Amino acid sequence: LKLWAQAIEAFQNGNYETAIRNFKALGHAKAFFNLGIIYMKLERADDAIKCFEAAIQRDNFLAVAYFQKGLCHVYQNHLALALEC
Repeated sequence: LKLWAQAIEAFQNGNYETAIRNFKALGHAKAFFNLGIIYMKLERADDAIKCFEAAIQRDNFLAVAYFQKGLCHVYQNHLALALEC
């Protein structure tokens, strides 16, 4: 839980590289989901999509990861891919 709290705090303080490093170290579905959110904020949609896919692989009931993945595809104007989410 300490690493999770540090990752959240880093994200809230805008220290994205530390947040990314900490979430990657955690490696579970919600950590990958949060990584995707960070990458979206940094306008790195391809990286965000990979993270949302990793979150879905770890927890296929994490509905919000499917939604965010689709949203990334919409931002990239890949509407057909968005509909697959």
